[in-house]
Amino acid sequence: MTNKYYLFLLASFFLTQALAQTDADIPADRYKTDQEIKLNQEMVEVEYYTLQLSKLKEAFAAKDISKTVVLESAVLMALRNEINQLELKLAEESAQLQRRRTASSGQINGGDEPVQLTARDPFAEPVTPDEKRLETMQYTLAAFQKHSFDPAQPEQAKLDFEKLDKIQQIMEEALSELLSRQN
Repeated sequence: MTNKYYLFLLASFFLTQALAQTDADIPADRYKTDQEIKLNQEMVEVEYYTLQLSKLKEAFAAKDISKTVVLESAVLMALRNEINQLELKLAEESAQLQRRRTASSGQINGGDEPVQLTARDPFAEPVTPDEKRLETMQYTLAAFQKHSFDPAQPEQAKLDFEKLDKIQQIMEEALSELLSRQN
């Protein structure tokens, strides 16, 4: 009985080794750099925002209120995601800058005494292009928080769509910057 068990165990071990995936079987597109992954993700996000915005415009033109409400929330969710990513990117850049300053000054910080980071003044003017993009996106998001498209006011909707188109432009500019850095 035990001989059969050992024989079965040995056979299953060799069978799993024979069927195991080798490096040659892994698709080459799995080996992407972080920049390629970020670029791909940004492209998908811009396409998603553009698609949802165009569907929103179509639903508004067709005066389909329920679809307009759903698509407006999808556009705002995409905008929130973009804002979160931009905030994360700015925080990473700030942390990197702080590490460089600490390293260049020769200060070594022990674990018992944390360094007090000075926060950026929220009332200061935006300095970098990313900060300007973030500010514009945040103002637009704040304007649309309690907003709803009214089919009886197409002039107001036109102005609202211009604001959302500007966000699309900002996202496409950021994508083109990423593409230029990639090449």
